[in-house]
Amino acid sequence: MKGIGVSSGIAIGRAFVIKKSEFTLTGISLISDAGTFTEISKFDQAVETSIQEVESIIFNKDLDLQEEEIAILKNQVEFLRDPQIRIHVLEKIQSTNSTAHDSLILVIHGLIQALKSMDDEQVSARSADIQDIGNRLQKHLNNSFNTAARTLDKDTIIIAEDISPSDTLTMDLEHVIGFATRSGNKTSHTAILARSKGIPAVVGCGDRLNLIRNNDIIILDGKSGHVLINPNSASLDEYIRLRTEHIRMTEALKSLMDVAAETSDGTEITLLGNIDRAPL
Repeated sequence: MKGIGVSSGIAIGRAFVIKKSEFTLTGISLISDAGTFTEISKFDQAVETSIQEVESIIFNKDLDLQEEEIAILKNQVEFLRDPQIRIHVLEKIQSTNSTAHDSLILVIHGLIQALKSMDDEQVSARSADIQDIGNRLQKHLNNSFNTAARTLDKDTIIIAEDISPSDTLTMDLEHVIGFATRSGNKTSHTAILARSKGIPAVVGCGDRLNLIRNNDIIILDGKSGHVLINPNSASLDEYIRLRTEHIRMTEALKSLMDVAAETSDGTEITLLGNIDRAPL
């Protein structure tokens, strides 16, 4: 299949499929003012707990977070503190006699649809932030969160709808060699995080990505955007050769990092570009 290559490199490994969190409406109706007050209190507590959780991640020096990751998490805190989200959820609770759980589902869904409808790639990509925040709040509302780290086998390629900041902070990235997602673009979290970690990634693969099952052998080309499922031996041999060549070229470029930038006649050149911001 063909997606959008957002982080260069070739990964060859086995698939680990992350299923999208699904929270469904309960349809429960509140029958008293006391019930409404309780649901509002539950929502406020979930917000406060979520903020504390995200901030504890930001300030955890053991995680060795990159600047891009910290910026994403700080944006989540800003969203969680946004009074408009609280106003919308409380209005939904009070006007429809719905639980905080159901009201939050409806509000988050509305916000995501509004962002996705905008003709701006970066704004649309922020819908992943809203979904991640909604999932975090729901887990605290329902006491269903799991803080245990997910342990992965060596040479794992993550397959998912999208990779949220929460996903990357609960998985063993030491063994992750690639990402492939159904949705996303060059400004999505998967792209940002993959580039910051130097992990090959392809996003926007579409519904065909659903064909992949756990432990399928996957070849992922983070430059061309190609993803192969259970390739034949000829394809496997060719991509092993290409991966070896890519690694050789990368190492050769790294060896030039500290070499003085100058012309052949010795004139020094001042470089003002950042290689991690260069076009793919």
